Amino acid sequence: MRVLFCVKHLVGRGGQEGYLRRLATFLVARGHQVEVICARADDIPGIRCTRVRLPAMVARPAWDWAAARAVVAESVRHPCDVSFGGQKMWGCNVLRLGGGVEHEFWEMRLTDRYRWAPLRAAARLMIVKRRFDLNAERRAFSDPALRRVVVNSDMVRRGLIGTYPWMADRVEVVYNGADIARFAPASDAAARTQVQRDLNLDPGLLTAVFAGFDYRRKGLPQALEALALLKRRDPARRTQMIVMGVKAQSGVARLVARLGLSGEVRLIGNTPCAEKYYAASDFLLFPTYYDPCANVTFEALASGLPVITTRRNGGSEIVADDREGWTVEHPDRIDEMAAHIEALHDRARLSRMQAAARRLAETHPLEDKLAAIEAVLVEAAREKDTQKG
Repeated sequence: MRVLFCVKHLVGRGGQEGYLRRLATFLVARGHQVEVICARADDIPGIRCTRVRLPAMVARPAWDWAAARAVVAESVRHPCDVSFGGQKMWGCNVLRLGGGVEHEFWEMRLTDRYRWAPLRAAARLMIVKRRFDLNAERRAFSDPALRRVVVNSDMVRRGLIGTYPWMADRVEVVYNGADIARFAPASDAAARTQVQRDLNLDPGLLTAVFAGFDYRRKGLPQALEALALLKRRDPARRTQMIVMGVKAQSGVARLVARLGLSGEVRLIGNTPCAEKYYAASDFLLFPTYYDPCANVTFEALASGLPVITTRRNGGSEIVADDREGWTVEHPDRIDEMAAHIEALHDRARLSRMQAAARRLAETHPLEDKLAAIEAVLVEAAREKDTQKG
């Protein structure tokens, strides 16, 4: 089967891009012919990539729109059995909404930022990027070429159907899953100790981990406030944290110092070895404002880490409270997060939940999820061929 990927960018940074690279590689290994059209991409062995040219002067709010237009225009020159598109892309047979529903994302973002309704209404009109994003999304879901939409959580499915009800019978939920071979519980105590020594961490303290370069949307300030609150309440419950994706030179370092957590928090920036930092931690603290299905949820579970996250993370749907972690309603529930962290200081409970986390991840291996998307592509290609005949 000839599969044409139509995406804006396919570079190493970011969960969505990494997932699409894994999918493309998986499809090639399964015997399919994969070609990529995009504006930005790293090379992928065995896959032909056509990079489109954008106008010299594209305003930042319009970049996604301009990139999508250029990719769609180029795609007509590349015959295929099925075309597969990413976020804010139209003209494809199958779309995967790795970033969720744009309409729902923008409404959540504006509601959190502007509590006064008239200010929200004004922002809807004035934010240029929002208008471009919603236009791209509406165009995608009104395109007659579209056969199937893959979403990565039921939260996104509900948002999609609520906004575009005619898509109800064409949506498939496929959770992200995790590479359960790469991400696994620490089996080497010496390796865990070495990471703690390298980061100057106290091996006797409970250790949280956070991952995400878009740290405000991912709720890092709220995570830090929860740690600080617990430390003030009971210094014996001090909890340290490894923060991946945020550099020590960032403004977060000032917040860490202001909260009195300089001795407990380590900002390590981007790393290609996330698995070793998960293995050196005890649980994931991820109070995100919006994540359709955060990859870090599955990576942490596979590493044997309970997850404390929010209802706004679609990945929370598979986590049962007090079994594999806890889900709070909103990132601002600082007291509730602090209480859950405190509960994990019970080492017997922590051990039980860590074992449950790994068992859950083993029911969501990445290969199964990629195979499920492959099945959607095959079915869409069959429908397309039938209608053509």
